[in-house]
Amino acid sequence: MSKYNYNEKFFKIIDSEKKAYWLGFLYADGCITRFYRNDKLKSMSLELTLQESDKEHVAKFLNSLESNVPIQNKRVGKYKSSRVVINCTSMCRDLINLGCTPKKSLTLTFPSIDMLPNKYINHFIRGYFDGDGCVHYSEHICYNSQRGKHYEQSTFVCSIVGTNDFLNKIKDILFANGITSGKITQKEGQQSFELRIYGRDNLKKYYNYIYHDANIYMNRKNEKFKYAFKQLKIED
Repeated sequence: MSKYNYNEKFFKIIDSEKKAYWLGFLYADGCITRFYRNDKLKSMSLELTLQESDKEHVAKFLNSLESNVPIQNKRVGKYKSSRVVINCTSMCRDLINLGCTPKKSLTLTFPSIDMLPNKYINHFIRGYFDGDGCVHYSEHICYNSQRGKHYEQSTFVCSIVGTNDFLNKIKDILFANGITSGKITQKEGQQSFELRIYGRDNLKKYYNYIYHDANIYMNRKNEKFKYAFKQLKIED
């Protein structure tokens, strides 16, 4: 018997915010590994590795799973990370049945309604965004040559990375909720695609949508949204 505890049935059915959120997050950043013996599947494990500064988020994941599995601190060169491995074949099998498959980066598709009920979609998207999305806000000085003046300009944009199929589904869901996004483009030199969201109104609507009734999220990204809103005088 394992000395570590976890709720191995956590992903059996997606019927709560937490489960939908972590399913989305694992779609982005989770890794399922299969172990074979004599060409027969012996076991599977789930791995989640984040940069060291996001160790608190790994702890949130373990807390949701009611788990005492230890967080491992790793270092490769200058890169420091926090990693957790859960050796549970039944949990991995449930995740695979929910579309979170091994080697998924080029094959990922959006979960069907029988996997993910409509009322949890915003939590799933927030989870995926926290794993494979970016909030970019910057302020810079520009020069107007005609007027001979410098002026401040702000850039505020969100991006989501994934497969073309997966992002097209997110684009449709956002549009159905009054949020317009840009064209899906292939990242230069890569096989992945990117969806961007621009504009003050769109970004505020996007924030309100993915954080509606949210109790779990990555603090770092939420704080970056709030910082941008404050600088641009956009009300929360």
